[in-house]
Amino acid sequence: MSDVRKKKSGIFVWAVMGFLVLGLGGFGLTGAFQTTGGSTVATVGSQEITADAYLGTLQQDLQRASQQYGQNISFDQARLLGIDQSSLRRQLTLAALANEAKRLNLSVGDTTVRDVLLANPAFQIAEGVFSEATYDLVLNQQQLTRTEYEDLVRQDQTQTLVSRAISGAVGPQKTSARVLMDYIGETRDLIWAELDASVLPSETEAPDGAAIQAYYDANPEAFTTPETRKITYAMVTPDMLAANIEISDAAIQEVYDARADLLNTPERRIVDRIIFGTAEEAAAAMARINAGEASFEDIATERGLAADEFGVGIVRANQLSSAAAELLFASKDTGVYGPVESTLGPAIFRVNAALDATKVALEDVRDDIRNELAAEQAATMMLTIVGEIDDLVAGGATLEELADETDMALFTIDYSTNSTEDITADPAFIQEALATDVGEERDLIELADKGILALRVDEIIPATLRSLEEARDQAIAGATAAATLARVQAYADELVAQVKAGADLSATLEALGISPNVEVAVTRTSPPTGLPPLVALELFNQSEGEAKSYATDTGAIIVDITRVQPFDPLSDNGKTFLSQAETQVKDDIAADVYILFANGVLNSTEVTVNQGMIDQILAGFTSGSQ
Repeated sequence: MSDVRKKKSGIFVWAVMGFLVLGLGGFGLTGAFQTTGGSTVATVGSQEITADAYLGTLQQDLQRASQQYGQNISFDQARLLGIDQSSLRRQLTLAALANEAKRLNLSVGDTTVRDVLLANPAFQIAEGVFSEATYDLVLNQQQLTRTEYEDLVRQDQTQTLVSRAISGAVGPQKTSARVLMDYIGETRDLIWAELDASVLPSETEAPDGAAIQAYYDANPEAFTTPETRKITYAMVTPDMLAANIEISDAAIQEVYDARADLLNTPERRIVDRIIFGTAEEAAAAMARINAGEASFEDIATERGLAADEFGVGIVRANQLSSAAAELLFASKDTGVYGPVESTLGPAIFRVNAALDATKVALEDVRDDIRNELAAEQAATMMLTIVGEIDDLVAGGATLEELADETDMALFTIDYSTNSTEDITADPAFIQEALATDVGEERDLIELADKGILALRVDEIIPATLRSLEEARDQAIAGATAAATLARVQAYADELVAQVKAGADLSATLEALGISPNVEVAVTRTSPPTGLPPLVALELFNQSEGEAKSYATDTGAIIVDITRVQPFDPLSDNGKTFLSQAETQVKDDIAADVYILFANGVLNSTEVTVNQGMIDQILAGFTSGSQ
């Protein structure tokens, strides 16, 4: 079935197939569809999603996300990315489609199931021959019976049948593809340069009184002091408490000892592995490698394994069979080892790297452990003192009394939109500060760092436009900068006029000591580096031979279009790109149609989700990943 899937668009592999066999990691299933255990996460019509199926598919999605981002994604990160929700949604959708197929009595025949099984390299021995013994071995390792697995294959292929029927209704998209390629396939050659005050022949003269007044009048926001609230607040946070908590050396040592396995890593190996049906097959493959007749990759290719299917990654000795561990960890040399009996049967291994054991000294983590233990104690203390402080506030205690009688500390701040103090980055503080009237008594609020705070607004100073005399220096500087900017932009316009009159832009710029940027075959999807995005878009409105200047915050940019090349649908590249665009547009529309259909089926199917069971699974997943 892996081969069948490779012929489908990647869009449909993700959206339709249900990842049934994407977990065939070279030999064994991942266990995503194990049927052990009777716990049900959700019921969709007559279909059930078991706890094992839910967790296994979630693990697959997490692994796939890690590959996509190029780093290991923790479960907490996965939840922030919404992977747990999207995984559940997809499983519910697939179950709804299976339920709909059952309702309509849709199913593929035994011949289709048989063909899928025979074509699956995970169940084959040498030269692509299906092996019943290997088939039973793989299913046994995944705790599946033949009937259970073949039912899963039938369900998966039925869903594929439905998806093809729906997506197959989308016809050719020649017109849409041509419109798309005419837009993104047009190229332009151009010369451009950025101008600033350095191109001016002289310094800008100091502005006169009228210019200063005009700049001041035109930019009142630059001379307005924002509303300022003079605030007194009492606050206590876990970090404030933790700073004063004493942690004994014995407690730090105890934590360090408990984490020895995490802090001190044993030797590891980065390995690849090929599993064989018999020891004789493994020995024959190893003999060919030793004789130079085949490489490790050759053997993997012969068995239909891709790199991600024979790659194991980093392993410790205790993760291998005793025989494999003894063989691979006896030397630090890279190379191919075997044959040896692995946990999945006879195998040969390739060691790509040997990683030394690491040991983290206590002194290297002492401060981290101390801070962690202090934070834990501080969090506990917060639970106790919050109630006490809340009672004092309810009894009418002032902020000053809270600071005197509790662990809270007293602070003052002149708060405005220009404030940069740490507390002004907290959304709860901002909301409270702006919602409070002068002298108003307010309740405690919780901060983002789990601290608590109570505040009082002592005075509100309205936003005030400073007089020109108060802000004269700022007004002079602003008027001078504006005049300089206008001179640069006028200079750019003069250069554009020269180009329109026949001057060569490159030669003109070089005469001024400016190196022109020469760009060839620029497209809308690959704009020149350094051009502002809006200019990069606007230049496609220029005609061939047209020069134009664009104002910027620091001066101007001149762009001269030297050549416009429309998309050529008759060229070899044009034919290729047009064909790819037509396929992509068709696939995108087909995917949208299928998603609409799938969502419609799900929304019309009775769904019951056991959220309590999901929470238990996720809690166990979180603790198991730590």
